[in-house]
Amino acid sequence: MKALSVPAIVFLLLLLITCGDKPLAPISGSDVIVPLAVGNRWAGIQVTIRMLADDTTACTKTIEIIDEVVIDNERWYRTRQIICDDTLGEDLMYSTRTGGLWTCYMYDDNTYGEPYLLAKYPAKAGDTYWMGEKVGSGFVTVASIDSMIVVPYGTLKCYCYTVEWPNIMDFPVVSFCLAPNVGFVTDELYSGFSGVLSVWQLESFGNISFSID
Repeated sequence: MKALSVPAIVFLLLLLITCGDKPLAPISGSDVIVPLAVGNRWAGIQVTIRMLADDTTACTKTIEIIDEVVIDNERWYRTRQIICDDTLGEDLMYSTRTGGLWTCYMYDDNTYGEPYLLAKYPAKAGDTYWMGEKVGSGFVTVASIDSMIVVPYGTLKCYCYTVEWPNIMDFPVVSFCLAPNVGFVTDELYSGFSGVLSVWQLESFGNISFSID
């Protein structure tokens, strides 16, 4: 079983959220926590340790922005994730809004889940907020805003976030770091009950050209 990335865990736990119809105004300017543009791609190695099975695996995970969608006169960007050469889906949406990086889920019938704040930016260390409705949603803590994170891509000054699901038995703990104007740098999932630790680190970031079948 492949370990899930941060966005995948988030959306699996929040599918119950319904559609929203009052989007916030998009933020302007170039200083953003994740640069959103069709063709932007983040690639790195994801290492998964299954402690109970004494097993470690590693493979490439990429996040690609494949499309721009306008919802209620607001720009959203659709992504796909490819882990170990398997495409996990093309249903994760992101937008830069007041408050930081927002996300929502696109369903098979092309309807959309209610947007919620994934990564507050700007923020202060110690800031907390719920992702979506309080019941069943993740509780986010801004762990730091100036961590110097060393990954294969380089050394980046990052905002780091920790997500917990206190309403779920044996909830996983997720942490992820984002570098302003670069985007995704690390994500980590730890589940004590299943004994799984999954860590992804950025190796390359850039804009690519590709066609969607």
